[in-house]
Amino acid sequence: MPHEPINVANLIDLDVDPSLEWNPAYVPPILPKRSSFFSSGSGYLVTHPSTGGIVMMSPSAVDLAYLELPRTHDTTRSTPDVEDDLAVRMLGLGATWWPNWVTYSRHKARIDDDVIYDFHFPPKTYVGYPSTGGVWVMQFSPDQNWFDSLGQYGKQRTWPEMPLDFHVRMGMVLSMDEKCEAIRDFGGVFWEKVAECGLVAKDLDEGREKWRGFEGHLR
Repeated sequence: MPHEPINVANLIDLDVDPSLEWNPAYVPPILPKRSSFFSSGSGYLVTHPSTGGIVMMSPSAVDLAYLELPRTHDTTRSTPDVEDDLAVRMLGLGATWWPNWVTYSRHKARIDDDVIYDFHFPPKTYVGYPSTGGVWVMQFSPDQNWFDSLGQYGKQRTWPEMPLDFHVRMGMVLSMDEKCEAIRDFGGVFWEKVAECGLVAKDLDEGREKWRGFEGHLR
């Protein structure tokens, strides 16, 4: 399915940092759409909860099925209650709350330029819920590479570096149970009770509170 053309002239109305060069990776879904899998190909799912901010992630096909969203076309924003419910379920899959898109895209662009953030930026979080109960969680460093303009390499990370074949494995799973197996194989942590897992936000307030740990570094 071909991507829908984007009218760059309309981007002035988007929540986009004007200092960034045009790149779909730094552009949110164009309203009223909440996802950009087909409209721009950037692969984001973004909700705007009624309590403020945004909740965003780049879900897999298995994640979309878990969220009860279609995998064949982008979706549009719905009522506040529906968006709030979706935001909470996204947080349960490792999505991150942000105050706005500009803050995310500005710092994501710096990471893509090999600026090291480590614990100053939320980790890449992958969550799976096996059919037998409990929850599997795996977190990786947000950084692309462990070097910057000074040539730093091999420095200890707060979170492990994502293995090169992790995305390949995730792209091949066909069910939530298979996703859990992949997380387990890559060294993820299992909790028998979801309520005891402190790595995953359980509601919007908790999602926002988790971001506050990074707020001072991401202005």
